[in-house]
Amino acid sequence: MLYNDDVNEYNSTIKGSIDAWYEMNMLPYDEYLEDTIFCNDRSMNNASTNGWNPDGGMTNKQLQFKEYDETTDLSCSNITDKFSVSNDKAKLTYKVGLMSAPEMNLLNNSNIRKAGEYYWLASTSSFGNYDAYVHYVASLGDFSYNYVVYTNGTRPSVSLAPLTEYVDGDGSMARPFIVN
Repeated sequence: MLYNDDVNEYNSTIKGSIDAWYEMNMLPYDEYLEDTIFCNDRSMNNASTNGWNPDGGMTNKQLQFKEYDETTDLSCSNITDKFSVSNDKAKLTYKVGLMSAPEMNLLNNSNIRKAGEYYWLASTSSFGNYDAYVHYVASLGDFSYNYVVYTNGTRPSVSLAPLTEYVDGDGSMARPFIVN
């Protein structure tokens, strides 16, 4: 189910929006960016107790995914969760993705996290009772998870290629990062 070769066959609405943003704003800068892994770790926290069958079928409890509040582990164990331009099992169109909850943990509650708006992360929290819960960052930089019915924004992330240097800016709309 989560680890089949065709698990990433369809793009999400958010991925489509991020790709459109990249096409409009980032294509001229593609050479300054590195193809990196954007991890959507779907490792389950309660696999032994939820009744989940890796070949498909019912569950008898909520599916809880890896908990990120207590760790800064950036490992991404499954190839189908390692999204990048060069990974055929988790293929990205462009060198852009969403940050994960562990990456946000590494930033602590720094100003970089504070966007003044709520935005989704790539990290799933749980599925159950007909609802999906995903991690998000609140306007003041703290993060948690919530029911995906809310219309939070996204904050696309890129990785600079080697020898590309940060010059100025804070990453906001008013003062975007400037690089050489």
